[in-house]
Amino acid sequence: MVGTALLNLLSPQTFELLKGQSTLTLSLGFVGTLAVCAVGKAVLELRDARDR
Repeated sequence: MVGTALLNLLSPQTFELLKGQSTLTLSLGFVGTLAVCAVGKAVLELRDARDR
């Protein structure tokens, strides 16, 4: 609830895009974004470890 209020204040255009989405769709998008970040971090750490 607080997140949607902040999103509405900070980026009204994005809020309008997400307004009609279901809770499941929003949560899957959020978790998917976190997963992509985690995989990217692991790839960068692997690259750094290989360079040493």
